[in-house]
Amino acid sequence: MNYDERIAALEAFKTAVSSGSTTDNVSGTSSDVSGWEGDAKPKFDDYIEEVKSDSKSIAGKKASFLTDVDGQITAIQTQLETEVNLNKFVATSIYDSKDSSKNKSLRRAAVNNLSVDESVKKRLLKLI
Repeated sequence: MNYDERIAALEAFKTAVSSGSTTDNVSGTSSDVSGWEGDAKPKFDDYIEEVKSDSKSIAGKKASFLTDVDGQITAIQTQLETEVNLNKFVATSIYDSKDSSKNKSLRRAAVNNLSVDESVKKRLLKLI
């Protein structure tokens, strides 16, 4: 899997995760019930507080996870850009100053002989 494919896969994964609704919609829920009878109210209050806590925690974990996925995407994009910049000279060098078509052919061959990710090669070949 090359850099472009990794980035696309992570972006698709992020979209799938973020499209599901995981929001803290219970933080404002009250445990007050009009007409409550019996002595189970303290347990009900505890249950409501536990649900609120769990909901807040889950929403926070999802946000943190999506931030981590964004960080991974950025790291891969940075690596791709770095490799392109480090090897740009191969695609822009002059190998034969007398014949421009031969020079382009030599540039293509030099880029294709690089031991780099296919995404890097694709970008370098576009520079020729």
